[in-house]
Amino acid sequence: MTPADKAATISSLCICSETLFDSSTMRHSKRVDCDMEELPSTVDMRAFLSALASPRPFVVLGAGSSVPLVPATAELRGSIRRDFADLGCWPVGNWQTSASPSGVFSDFDPETPEDFLLLSNAGRLDLFFQKALTVSFSRPAPQFEVFKWCSPGATLFNYNLDGLATYHVGGRLPVFTPHGSIDREWTTSPEVTSYLECSLDFDWPSLRPKILPGPEPTTVTRDSAFQYARTALTSATAVAIIGYSFALNPFGRLNDSESFEYFIDAQTSATCPVFVVNDRPTPLIDRLRDRLKSNRVRLIRLRWDLFSSAILPLLRTRSSLADLRSNAGIHSIAENYVRLK
Repeated sequence: MTPADKAATISSLCICSETLFDSSTMRHSKRVDCDMEELPSTVDMRAFLSALASPRPFVVLGAGSSVPLVPATAELRGSIRRDFADLGCWPVGNWQTSASPSGVFSDFDPETPEDFLLLSNAGRLDLFFQKALTVSFSRPAPQFEVFKWCSPGATLFNYNLDGLATYHVGGRLPVFTPHGSIDREWTTSPEVTSYLECSLDFDWPSLRPKILPGPEPTTVTRDSAFQYARTALTSATAVAIIGYSFALNPFGRLNDSESFEYFIDAQTSATCPVFVVNDRPTPLIDRLRDRLKSNRVRLIRLRWDLFSSAILPLLRTRSSLADLRSNAGIHSIAENYVRLK
């Protein structure tokens, strides 16, 4: 199918899909297949845009919201492996510090002698992991810039350590970082290779608190980010969970179980819609519906990087996300989304 054919198909979908959705039961309408990926129905997209444009949206950001600006887990592992191998000599031991990116290697099968040494030093890879997460702030970041068109009452709750959301949006909206952020002072230094080597032998100083991938501390929700954001979460007019699964691990358990319970507790008495943005079906939908005892949780199936890139050019000539909710606006979003693919 040519791009023109795809655009025509989406155009017809945008016009007719209104009649295929029953909002009272949240049944999903038919969706168009775009090269093995689906776009939500017009009704779902309009509801999602309305949520982001509502007076007090609460937006939870996970690793999926930073892709591809920040590498996904498999690519992070690859970056850490390369940096580790490039050192050429390593201590042999099994040290485990309180700050270890154990979650990055939870399903890692070593293939080379260097990989086995890598795992034996897994407790010393904090700085390697931070370096792998370090990206330039000068690159365009539509994934975060779109939030500049949210209402002033919006709140971002950003689990990513990369600092992108704070850099791009922090001057306009409150951005909480419950897992902290990386020490760019170390990772962007010309001496970073020496720092990496030293970090295998010594406890490298941390400039700010951070929680690396792996099970959350049981006391994490006592931290200030959780305490200060609770009012915003309980009074939210809508919740959007973008690219975040509460760190569902390969064993079917949530590494961020404390955060999950915090979310459930804050939302138990709420009535606002909850949108889970993911490019594929996720068991998180059923978990949330079961614990909240509500069908107000719905999946918005799309790639956030493509969707944000599709709407950002349209927003530059508009004052609010709400201005994109018309059939014409959603048609333009769909056209841009397919073109970006």
